[in-house]
Amino acid sequence: MGRGTFAIIAGLIVAVILGSFVGGRLSAQELLAIFGLFILWAFGVSVFRAIIWLRARFRPPPRNSDE
Repeated sequence: MGRGTFAIIAGLIVAVILGSFVGGRLSAQELLAIFGLFILWAFGVSVFRAIIWLRARFRPPPRNSDE
């Protein structure tokens, strides 16, 4: 299960749990906002990991210090 799938499932669970704790006083728009935060978190983590991977992939070879 990828990080994005985990974020979607976790976002749904947290939104439902928060909605039940406050007695249904959260509107659908507020629940969607909570869910959206988890989606943005997963997207941010994916972009961050891609940047790290690209930096490692295109790093110049180490210079030979013997010369």
